Amino acid sequence: MKRRDMIRKTALGAAAVSFGAPAVHAQKGDEIPTKPNPLRRDMEYRPLGKTGIKVSRLGFGSHLLDYNKKDPVRRNRQIQEGYENGMNLFDVYDHGGYKQFEPMSKSLAGKRQNVVISLVSVEEETRKEIEGALRTFKTDYIDLYRVVYRDGNGDYEKGEKELEIMLRMKDEGKIRAVGVVAHRESGLLHAAQNYPIDYIMMPVNFHHNKAWFHDEADKYSDVMPICREKQIGVLSIKPMAGDPMMAYAQHQGYFAPDYRGPSYPKAALRHLWQNDDISSVLPTINSVGELWDDLEALWQPELTKDDRNVLKKLSKRADKTFGAYLPPHYKWMEDWRIRTA
Repeated sequence: MKRRDMIRKTALGAAAVSFGAPAVHAQKGDEIPTKPNPLRRDMEYRPLGKTGIKVSRLGFGSHLLDYNKKDPVRRNRQIQEGYENGMNLFDVYDHGGYKQFEPMSKSLAGKRQNVVISLVSVEEETRKEIEGALRTFKTDYIDLYRVVYRDGNGDYEKGEKELEIMLRMKDEGKIRAVGVVAHRESGLLHAAQNYPIDYIMMPVNFHHNKAWFHDEADKYSDVMPICREKQIGVLSIKPMAGDPMMAYAQHQGYFAPDYRGPSYPKAALRHLWQNDDISSVLPTINSVGELWDDLEALWQPELTKDDRNVLKKLSKRADKTFGAYLPPHYKWMEDWRIRTA
């Protein structure tokens, strides 16, 4: 057995353990601070491509842990605190057990003119689904609506039908901007090259688009240059490399009580804010403590040497597992990897 194969086999065995649920990275609950944070700065808003829509540089991601799904009061507290601190982009899932349209519509009641509502189509009857969303949110339009290109084999027929319906509804004034999210770059390229889409959602982070470590922000992807050329907006998802990386970081001690190094989540966000092509970054937020961690990273956006080092160290450790830290349903993340020396 070659040495590399032996190392790989050992790494796979070591990494095949279940790391459990990802850490709540701030290790704090949902207590609203009683006094202003001295770091607080005004929120920065950036244009989303050529849409005319401005989005907060830090957006509110939609993935929820179970306790937030079951506790709308707790979730509302997080939404309100984000809004009060300038966040205007709220992404909302309504499938897979999330069922967040109704509670989110209540949380955003009275704020419609000040927020950007971002939704994803998942139902078979796209027009009916969108009309239902308009009623639920008590609005004449949804700001951002996107379609999912799920596979990488070039079969985008279902996604194209949804896109065509969304583009017609945009012409009707019921959607302001139409976008695409995909697990693989090929889907985004297909949409950007063949349809007048307004924005894309794509995984962008320190581990899966690693060329940024070498100051090559434009070379990790074929998508970004096309988006720049056509003025297609870019929203970053999986900014901390996904829940499996969070769980792996927890397994490696990055959230241990005695850990005193730089915050990996804050460093991951600062890493993304070095690129002006990204209009907004949408991390998962499941507590007020996490929200404040993310805001503090935004208020202190400089990526320090220590930040770079903690990201490189974690990325190298994850590399040694040869992707085994990812559960089966997240293996697609490896398709975004760019190997560097």
